[in-house]
Amino acid sequence: MKEGMPPIRNTLIFNKFIRNFSGGGNGASTGTRPPQPAPPAQPPHRRQRHTRPYVCTATHIHQTKLRVHGWDPRAAANLHFHDLPIPEFQSPRPNPNAANKFPSHLQPLFNAASQLRRPLAGLLHSLSHTSHRVVVIHDSLMSSVVQDVVSIQNAESYIFHSVSAFSVFWYFQESPDINYPFPIKDYEIKEQIPSLEDCFTSEFMEFIISEQKYIGLISGSLYNTSRVVEGKYMDLIEKMSENDENNKKHWAIGPFNPINLTGKKPDGSFSHECLKWLENQEPKSVILISFGTTTSFCEEQIKELANGLQESEVKFIWVLRDADTGDFSETTKPQLPDGFLEGVKERGIVVRDWAPQLEILGHVATGGFMSHCGWNSCMESISMGVPILVWRCIRISLETPF
Repeated sequence: MKEGMPPIRNTLIFNKFIRNFSGGGNGASTGTRPPQPAPPAQPPHRRQRHTRPYVCTATHIHQTKLRVHGWDPRAAANLHFHDLPIPEFQSPRPNPNAANKFPSHLQPLFNAASQLRRPLAGLLHSLSHTSHRVVVIHDSLMSSVVQDVVSIQNAESYIFHSVSAFSVFWYFQESPDINYPFPIKDYEIKEQIPSLEDCFTSEFMEFIISEQKYIGLISGSLYNTSRVVEGKYMDLIEKMSENDENNKKHWAIGPFNPINLTGKKPDGSFSHECLKWLENQEPKSVILISFGTTTSFCEEQIKELANGLQESEVKFIWVLRDADTGDFSETTKPQLPDGFLEGVKERGIVVRDWAPQLEILGHVATGGFMSHCGWNSCMESISMGVPILVWRCIRISLETPF
């Protein structure tokens, strides 16, 4: 955390939330679940068992372990990774020249992941026999996969929204099925929000709609945000929930990223070569250029950005890589203009693979961030006190907050 910047903390809220789950507190009100009998009394050895399985496909668990950074390794000591089999799927290359900039190359992965219902149900039933309470926290687009939670008497599920509260509210206000319990125009918001039209492919919109019908089964929603940042939109979402007969609860428990960073491994070495380079730069003298893991640039965009960096004479770290594919297979590396690397070698570096963005933002030498404004990037930059220069190179409403 940079000096002089007060951290945005919701640690107490998150800890209270977890205590409610693991200790049998009130938690959130239930959704439209069938009435469930109280769970039978459990032996002491079962009541005290608090395991935290992280459930995903083997490939994505592998990437999670490779990319996690900023955390004390001991913090994940009681996190148990459980991989589920996934049907084979095509994994096309990203297309930087596509008319619609939504990462549609990931759609086959979304479709394949929706087939995980049966293996996940088996895991949940197994956990329910050895645990006093089973709490499932899942992505909003995996609601159909976790639908069998309602058949387990000591289990409940909560959606985790990885996007901003603003984006969730935006989506709700565009939905024809939402009846507002209050006049939106009084909040001077609805007229200022652009339409969702052309943000997504038609196939992805159908996928979203297919998942929505299971949202009534959840007990509440968690958001990677803070009321300091998005209190207005959390309040609006809660007002909309007043129209829900079950009045589901909403928690803002972000930012999810750690605040105090070292950029070093337990043995004292730097976790990435660019962090070692930052050690030799003056405070707030470097700009980070990075556009997330699902964005690809066409040749003309890369050329223009390279020319701008060369002429600006600022110090920089530019993360230039192709977007992740659904199976994380190797992709081609975008080509830089001839002579660019030689011309900037004294004041900048280009990272051609994944980079530890949070630790770069947390370094005292980083003074600015050029970004597509994805929500994780926003929360990381805000919590590290780094101003953002926004290039809306992609128009993804569920990702970008503005």
